[in-house]
Amino acid sequence: MGIVPIEPAMDPDETKVTWVDHSKIDKNPAIIYGPYWSLEGDRALVQVVSLGHKDRWICELDLKTGLTELITHDHDDAWLGGPPPVAGFLRPALLEWLPGGRFVFASERTGWSHLYLVEPDGTIRPLTQGEWEVRDAQLNRERTMWLITASREHPSDDHLYTMPAQGGELVRLTKKPGRHAGTFSPDSKRLAVVYSESIQLPDLFIQDAKPGSPEIRVTVSGSDNHYRHSWVRPEVVSFPHKDGGLVWVSLFKPEKPNPEQAAIIHIHGGGYRQFSHRGWSVYGYASHIGLINYLVQQGYTVLDLDYRGSAGFGRSYRTDIYRSMGVKDVDSAVVAVDYLVKEHGIDRTRVGLYGISYGGFMTLMSLFRAPGVFAAGVANASVTDWAHYNHLWTSRILNLPYEDPEAYQVSSPINHASGLKDPLLILHGLIDENVQFQDAARLVQKLIELDKEFEVMVYPMERHGFRSESSRTDYCRRTVAFFERHLLRK
Repeated sequence: MGIVPIEPAMDPDETKVTWVDHSKIDKNPAIIYGPYWSLEGDRALVQVVSLGHKDRWICELDLKTGLTELITHDHDDAWLGGPPPVAGFLRPALLEWLPGGRFVFASERTGWSHLYLVEPDGTIRPLTQGEWEVRDAQLNRERTMWLITASREHPSDDHLYTMPAQGGELVRLTKKPGRHAGTFSPDSKRLAVVYSESIQLPDLFIQDAKPGSPEIRVTVSGSDNHYRHSWVRPEVVSFPHKDGGLVWVSLFKPEKPNPEQAAIIHIHGGGYRQFSHRGWSVYGYASHIGLINYLVQQGYTVLDLDYRGSAGFGRSYRTDIYRSMGVKDVDSAVVAVDYLVKEHGIDRTRVGLYGISYGGFMTLMSLFRAPGVFAAGVANASVTDWAHYNHLWTSRILNLPYEDPEAYQVSSPINHASGLKDPLLILHGLIDENVQFQDAARLVQKLIELDKEFEVMVYPMERHGFRSESSRTDYCRRTVAFFERHLLRK
């Protein structure tokens, strides 16, 4: 980042650039964001984010020298992350100036995403606090009021609140369980809200920005068939992880369980995502909610698993997979089987699991590291060797392969393939631009060399996920038939 004087008559080749210097706070390469100008125009801040994903500094910038002076520092021994207001993926955190030389920033420093106010003298105080997350925060035009999206009532609900800009009472504006995303009208008197529930598609509503205001529905999404369909509303539950913490899931219970008392666990992709929430599916209908509802209609009990490493439950839940993907997250799936057996009478020998991307990776690791626990698994678009995957995504969690080879050894399914004893179906798109097909090809070759039994289906025209209706239909039919064969007629 450079500072250049505005001198239109000057020859560009003679323009002097003062480069921003963050060496006083850290001498390693970093990304500098900003400048963030005070409302009075007399101060500028920058956010400096380390390339190692572990540090974020907020500094005052000297416009004459380019030097930076530290104001506050966030560090995470694992990696910085959390809901969008806080820093993550080498991106900056929310930072907003208020009148009088005060500013607000977001941080996960207590283990939960919250807002903090910095006074002109450098004093820092929390504006929100507790074992819940601020998931979004917007100032109104006058910079007198926050509109906050938070999980204060329950980790599976996103409600909207107002709060004075410099802190005060959080006033809840929304009532129904589910997910709410909102924005102020220009005069801050009304809200536009997108709301969804687990069996209701997202729709737009208008309401006054005060508690108890009636909602005016603006849109009605979905075809007639969507409203004719008998949707299964899941129950959000939690149960103990083997380390003493919790595992959260959405539980889909059939009206008439199959005689075999079989169950299936869906494992979501993306890693840091939340699926045990009361809003509409992140993945939508096609190969998620539609398939789950069909499986439930066939009598399966289905769990939508938020394994350790998922979003929505704070920093410790998020970072449980640091340097060891496929360990505590796989343990989440293992204890989910115990939960199904103990609480719902499921036959321990008839539990399958499936997922795409990270969910496919988890399916592989569950079969490889816990042989005999799962009766069958369907692994779609799976990462099989993290050293071959996207650097930005992976380096946060496993560091760099040449610096931390042990983390990659522990976390890559191809190194654990000898543990396969249970039925496995591998699916992969030949032109997958995210998890490249070489991941599936290398694992298939490894399993052949290990003399393992497994099945493979390649989709020649598919990328990451299914884009065509014919491929989605084939995937669903093939998955259902595979589970029927190994869970019901085994």
